[in-house]
Amino acid sequence: MLNTMPHGNALDRSPVVRLTLSGIIIGWSEDAEARLGHRPDEALGHPIDRLVLLRDRRGWDALRPQLARGEALRDVPLLCCEPADEREPITATFWPIRNERGCIAEVHCVARIGQPLRV
Repeated sequence: MLNTMPHGNALDRSPVVRLTLSGIIIGWSEDAEARLGHRPDEALGHPIDRLVLLRDRRGWDALRPQLARGEALRDVPLLCCEPADEREPITATFWPIRNERGCIAEVHCVARIGQPLRV
């Protein structure tokens, strides 16, 4: 892949999810399991809207046009998921990842419980 997500301390132990542009989960990290409460076998192959709800009721369809244009989306509010503490806000940052031909190949998502991720 040509584009990569920023690395370093900001992403350490953050739930990382890989998605197709249509919102199907193709990667689910151990930290995603620990913080968002789903095992990989429960998540992989399913739409992100089925497991993690966006506060915008339009769900993934509200994000797809911007991601398809290659725009990263930061601090997208999510509804609380178990086992997260419901008093803490959950936000996500989505990065479209381009392949060698310049097409969006997948989307990487980092969910943050507590303070939004700033990169």
